[in-house]
Amino acid sequence: TLSDLRDRTQEPWFDPHGFLLIEHRDADEQQGDLAAFHWTKVEPEDRTRGEVYVVGVDPDYQGRGLGTTVTLVGLQHLRARGV
Repeated sequence: TLSDLRDRTQEPWFDPHGFLLIEHRDADEQQGDLAAFHWTKVEPEDRTRGEVYVVGVDPDYQGRGLGTTVTLVGLQHLRARGV
């Protein structure tokens, strides 16, 4: 829920740079649909440890490889942060 999302963003481990979104938008659209996301987490007590916290793909966009793509982008983000 939106309330759950707000609660999680207040956690000490929350990093907005690790909340990765893939949006589908046509060239003439100002705002598109959220197609997929990956939320990474770095442990606050050991900044060398991280995890794939949540990965999601909208059912309308399943079967296009977005889950794999967004997971790899998230893992690259963690690696760039030294995890």
